Amino acid sequence: MNIVYCDSSFKEACVVIPNVIGAEFPCLLLYPDAPLKSPNVGEYRAVLFAMKRAHVFSLKEIRILSDSQLVVRQVNGENKCKHAHLVALRDEVRAAMKTFIQCELEWISREENLAGKVLEKRLGKTRQ
Repeated sequence: MNIVYCDSSFKEACVVIPNVIGAEFPCLLLYPDAPLKSPNVGEYRAVLFAMKRAHVFSLKEIRILSDSQLVVRQVNGENKCKHAHLVALRDEVRAAMKTFIQCELEWISREENLAGKVLEKRLGKTRQ
């Protein structure tokens, strides 16, 4: 199973897919409507971007690693999703996950998140 790291700031998302030739370098997606009103919207978009990048490299089995506990728990059904705009994003993520043979979404600490480290360097250590 391929590991896919993702993270977000108010301005952009970052995806890192180590051990896949051509995908090992960070890929950034600038949000055209930045800055975002909610960091959770950005985190959901980062997960969606991670799946899009995985499809570019024809990956069929992936484990997405995110440091957003809220997104991971809502997508995995551990927490309820109370806001309509997040419900729509959650449902979009769940539908996209079904396009893979196997797709898991797991929480990791911010310190372990390679995509987060890229964003920290880009944003000068103060993530917004």
